[in-house]
Amino acid sequence: MNVTDVFVAITEALERTITQEDADRRNKSRNVKADSIYAAKEGDRYYTIIVLKGGSRSSKTFSLMQIFNKELLSRRLKITVWRAEKTNCKLTVMEDFVKVTEADSETYSEYSENKTKSRFTAKETGSAIYFEGTENSAKVHGMEQTWSLFNEATEISEAVFL
Repeated sequence: MNVTDVFVAITEALERTITQEDADRRNKSRNVKADSIYAAKEGDRYYTIIVLKGGSRSSKTFSLMQIFNKELLSRRLKITVWRAEKTNCKLTVMEDFVKVTEADSETYSEYSENKTKSRFTAKETGSAIYFEGTENSAKVHGMEQTWSLFNEATEISEAVFL
């Protein structure tokens, strides 16, 4: 499924996505490319959908983990990272997050790790990042978070994404 298919599926299935014209206008006001960021609307709330494109090992995930680390340490957030299987999420994305935090010994000590829950919590801000799998769709639908990352989204079902 490509980016356009996802956007159309959201529009058709939920009927709460703003028009492409409104999304383009919103994106232009934020000075972003319309082909990588979409705006969705539910009630009075807007949601931003960012699609990162690039080849394997092009640093998309690692770069996001660097951004997440910085944001988790500076303000209160709850971030959930999703992958089709939790085991793969822990072996890939969580491993990248650990590498980012271990690059500076002081940064790693800013977190407490709960291995059972695959969660890191920033001690000062109370922010947390969870690494999860989409095997249990009820868990995906019921979990509240500030930001979600669907890593390797092509491996995740359309129903779970929507």
